[in-house]
Amino acid sequence: MALKTRNLDSWMESMALNLGRRPDTRFLLWLHGASVGETLSLLPIARALLRHRHTHVLITSGTVTALKRVQMEPLGDRVTLQ
Repeated sequence: MALKTRNLDSWMESMALNLGRRPDTRFLLWLHGASVGETLSLLPIARALLRHRHTHVLITSGTVTALKRVQMEPLGDRVTLQ
């Protein structure tokens, strides 16, 4: 399979080859959006969940564009984007 360099990171991530370390937390809630619109619709949910101090949120998306857009949001250090 030929991969372009810019897509290599996302491919490795989808194969769970370069995953970061899981946050040391009691609760890690995973939210997934398949598209840009779905991923952006997760933001109010993520913010509501983060009101609980022991909660961390993992946001994943089916598109690189969605993750780039969510990176523009001030979500804090208890949110992991993947």
